[in-house]
Amino acid sequence: MAAVSISGAFLYTPNSVDNTVSVVDTSLDTVITTIPVGDGPHRIAVDPSDRYIYVTQFRSDTVAVIDTATWSLAASIPVGRVPEGIAVNPSGTRVYVTNSGSNSVSVIDTATRSVAATIPVGELPKDIAIGKDGTRIYALNFLGGSISLIDPSTNTVTATFPAGNSPAALSLVIR
Repeated sequence: MAAVSISGAFLYTPNSVDNTVSVVDTSLDTVITTIPVGDGPHRIAVDPSDRYIYVTQFRSDTVAVIDTATWSLAASIPVGRVPEGIAVNPSGTRVYVTNSGSNSVSVIDTATRSVAATIPVGELPKDIAIGKDGTRIYALNFLGGSISLIDPSTNTVTATFPAGNSPAALSLVIR
């Protein structure tokens, strides 16, 4: 799934067959660069400063970190099995990744570029969303037909509630 930079100047799209991320300049509607990353780029999240792009790589069980100042791969962070959904908290200090192959959420510390915590959630988590103030994180569990509510201050699931049969994606509308 593609993502747009915070400024709106760029569109980022993962290319899972050739293991790259394409960068589109939205004012020109042209690909300006293609960045090699790890195996199986899948979903993308952008940090609030527009400085880094985080890409789940489902075949290598990693998250790629792309530096937008140089359009290059800055790091590759090992996470749980088959990472899919990804979101960055509002302060840019944590990245949350659903690992559908290990029924967990990895919490990445952006300063150290390492996993700070692993949170067990429901069955086959596919997507993740963070509330506007960053105090509520929602992990969507596809096979469990549920949503796990995560408290980022304790890195624990505080509630699980039904979400229908095989829910596939999350989106938060902030009013």
